[in-house]
Amino acid sequence: MIGIVLLLVILILGRWLARRAARRKYLAALVEFRWRPDMTPIKFETCCADYLRARGWKAKLTQTSGDQGVDVLARKNGKLVVLQCKLHSKPVGN
Repeated sequence: MIGIVLLLVILILGRWLARRAARRKYLAALVEFRWRPDMTPIKFETCCADYLRARGWKAKLTQTSGDQGVDVLARKNGKLVVLQCKLHSKPVGN
């Protein structure tokens, strides 16, 4: 009898945790990208990657220099997207 009750508790807890994770993923997808005037270029790159992650992409930031301009690598559904994120008030090089 205790085994059956324990099994039911585990199943109910597992289902609750799965729903909670799905809800968090849904709420994360609602995150809007918001630029702020005090944002640094590196913070801007991080926000771009976070925005993609919230929409189901696996986004990875590259190193901050020596990357030939690639700032974010993002994968989804077998596709790879390479992003160059710029937040400068004047033209910048590669």
